[in-house]
Amino acid sequence: MAVASSHLQMVLAKGGVNEYKYNKELAPYVCKWLKVAGHEATLCIAPEGQLHSLNDEIKYFIEEENKQNYDLSVQLHLNAFNGEAYGCEAYCYNANGLPEAQRISAKLGTVWHDRGAEERPGLYWTRKTKAKAVLVESFFCDNKDDYAKAKKKLGHGCSRKADRRGHSGKNDHNCAGATKKQSITSRLEPTEQKKMQT
Repeated sequence: MAVASSHLQMVLAKGGVNEYKYNKELAPYVCKWLKVAGHEATLCIAPEGQLHSLNDEIKYFIEEENKQNYDLSVQLHLNAFNGEAYGCEAYCYNANGLPEAQRISAKLGTVWHDRGAEERPGLYWTRKTKAKAVLVESFFCDNKDDYAKAKKKLGHGCSRKADRRGHSGKNDHNCAGATKKQSITSRLEPTEQKKMQT
């Protein structure tokens, strides 16, 4: 399993939190817990200063993901819309990835409002990965209440715990994985627009 943070080129920096920095810090913990739970896990974070466009990032992340035969590829993100929208959600390519997306969203929903899982075949991460993929939106970073929940329990603690349990499908404090291997990376094609509904 590979675990990576969100992209560098399209960074959401609203509500007091920077999407890239938040997930860059979170991803190693998810990777660590997956290993503790007995899963194979490889950390994948975009090299800063070396990728100069979103296309560069797409190429880098997809090539990294395609190097191995993962059972599941997952990418961490933070959402943003209008300051009013709130909650967590997870996207997958088709019905084949819905069980994992629903499990992750439901576990994050123990902290934030669960907006549920949705099939989104147009996202490059759900479409171009070799493995089954899930893109995770942990919370809305431009919603002050959502971010307050993220900060409340030891910084990223609540997000880390919900992420690891959602990936593993287990509820004990040691569980942090999905199947045997996973990956987490970036999201939008240059021509894609992020449209979220409240």
